[in-house]
Parts: sequence; C-alpha cells; structure tokens
Amino acid sequence: MLRGDSFIAKSDDGAAPQHPRGRGIYAIQVADLVPTAVGATTLKPDFSGTGNLVWGYVYGASDNYSNGVRTSPAMTYSIASDIAAMDFNADGLNDRLYVGDLGGNLWRFNVGSFDVANWSAKKVFSANPGNDVDSNGTSFQTEGRKIFYKPDMTVHNGAVILYFGSGDRAHPMNYLNPGPDGAVIDRLYAVKDIDSVSGTITEDDLYDATENKLQQDLTPAQIQAERDALAAAKGWYIRLDVNAGEKALAPVSIFNKVAFYSTYQPDSLANIDAANNPCDPGNLGFSRLYALDAETGEAVLNFVTGTGTDAFGEDQATADNKRSQGKDEEGTPYILRRADREVSLGGGIPSGMVFVIGADGSVSAIIAANISFPVISLPGDGTVFPVFWTQW
Repeated sequence: MLRGDSFIAKSDDGAAPQHPRGRGIYAIQVADLVPTAVGATTLKPDFSGTGNLVWGYVYGASDNYSNGVRTSPAMTYSIASDIAAMDFNADGLNDRLYVGDLGGNLWRFNVGSFDVANWSAKKVFSANPGNDVDSNGTSFQTEGRKIFYKPDMTVHNGAVILYFGSGDRAHPMNYLNPGPDGAVIDRLYAVKDIDSVSGTITEDDLYDATENKLQQDLTPAQIQAERDALAAAKGWYIRLDVNAGEKALAPVSIFNKVAFYSTYQPDSLANIDAANNPCDPGNLGFSRLYALDAETGEAVLNFVTGTGTDAFGEDQATADNKRSQGKDEEGTPYILRRADREVSLGGGIPSGMVFVIGADGSVSAIIAANISFPVISLPGDGTVFPVFWTQW
C-alpha cells in the first residue's frame, strides 16, 4: 500500500509554505504471498505482517537511510495527491511511482528492486518558478503552482510522458487577474521523464503550446520551426492566462492519443452582485474541458462548429495550414484552431473523465459538472486493447 504523508497549507502569496508535516511517501505492507501448502505452487495472502513499514522517503536535513526510511533535504513540500504506479518494463510488477507536491514538483520513485535499500527518488519536474509575460510584454517569474492530483501516463519512444495540471484545490475561489501583482497563472502540462536526463526539468525545457501556433496559418517554414522546437523540448505546457483564476482541479485522462483536462474558473466580484461573496451559494463559476493532442497540445475535436472569426480572432471557415484541416466521420470538413481545444461544461468544479465504450464500438466520455453530466462523443478511430483493470 502506498500513501503520501499529506498536509494542506497555504501562505499569503499563494506559494505553498515549507510546512514540516506531510513531506514524504510511505510503502506499507498489506500481505505476503505464501504457498497454500508445503510444496504447493499456488499462493495465498498472509496478512500477519499487515501494517509493517516497508520503505519511506521523507524530508530530512541531510541524505540518510536508516530502518527502511530515506531522508532528503529536497523533499521540501507536502504531498496531497494519490500516487500513480507504473510497470515500465512490463514484467508484471510496478517499478515506478509518480506523485506531485504542493510546491509544484513532480517526483519519480524507482521501486523495481527487490531490495528496498536500492529504491530511490528523483525530482523529475519543477513548475516553479514559471515564465510569464504581462500585458506590456514584460517577462516575469511566478510562484505558487501546486499539484493536487496524480498524473496520467503514456510511454512514447522510451520516455514516460506525464500529464497533469496545476491548481490550488484548497483555495479554488482565488480569482485575481493573472500578472505580477495578481494570481498565479496555472498550467496544463505534458512532461517527458527521460532516463538520460539527470537534472530537474523546468518550463525552460518545455515547448510553450499556449497559442497553438501549429494550427495557425503560418508559412511552411514557420510551422517547421515550431515542430522542431517541440521535438527538441522535453514536453509542452499551456498557460491558463485568458480566464482569471482558471485552474486544474481534477486528474487528467488520456484516451486514444487525446489528453483530457478539466478546469475551473471562479466567479469574480465583477461578474456577480458586488454585495455578494464569490464563495456564496449560487456563484458556481465556470467549468471547461480541454481535449488536446497528447503529443503536441493541438486541438483534435471540432468544439467550435460555427464559421467566421472565433474568440481568438482566428478563421473558422477556411485554413491554409493542413494541420488545422479535418473531416468528421461523414466526410464533412471542419477547421481546428486554438478555440477548438476547449468546451464549456457549465458551472461548478468539474470532475475527471469516465470513458464508455459501447457494444457497437462507439466511444463517449462523461464528466460531472455542477449537477449535470455532459457526454462528449469521441471519434471511433483507433483500436482499444484492454491490458488490465485498476480501480481506486
């Protein structure tokens, strides 16, 4: 059994403080598998050792290992997330664990050895500080991104790609306009965990997919330059800098090469009666779903069905860029732009996704928002190979 030593706290500036509680993870024994009888090859669980500590990785003033617990001064922030487990080498045993902390760091724990003394940890990615630009085009660094949910994972060309969003679940009503003196600008992330990379990845190592330039009407040379930059990067990210206070407050789901992120934007005082509080009942805010190409962050579903100019000033009627040209299952052409990456779900904090595959092969996704359950129809292309089932 795996658990994070969770504790939720907040400092005045939005950055998670270095609180002494909750900084670590533990592996706790549930059972041993023992032969059902002397000489038998079949096994049964033996619960006599239930509750024993197997291994831990926690904060400490220095690197040390004693009695199954490893301490490190790098484990600075609390963990409030479930832990994602992966069988990277496909031998039937989980050998990697991934979890984020409230300092915006994403960790990998290598647990493939049968000797727990050889288990180790690596800080794969750090979201803070991030690189942002204010309305005047001036760059500044922001702090305060937090990770409350475990990542979803895929493997591509030998690298594990980790999908997650940042957002303060403990304070979802923060709604100040983004900027140097406002709220933190949260992100949607896709980060590559590459064994050959020794240090911690930061936003400087990622491709900024916020403007979705790959589907703009740029010249072929400009499109190729963007593709080269993406290929050289260790992942991509999207800044949630259009809607004040927008943040990711649910796990990400990957299905058929599409990454699904849900976000929440609280009401601001400018959107409600000035005498009310945005925390009062009825001020539900706005929920959205982002459907993104898992490799590039591009739009993949035709959420904007009209023609003309969309909310980002882009043409939804015609496109010179083949990457933005698509056809539905009936062969009807459509255009994919930045605005097609998201769709409104209504109000309230949305949930993660639940995917439903019908007997006829049709695929849909259900997501909870407020008291409704919007259903998103998904393309039926691709083949689904069931591998195993896990439930939390």
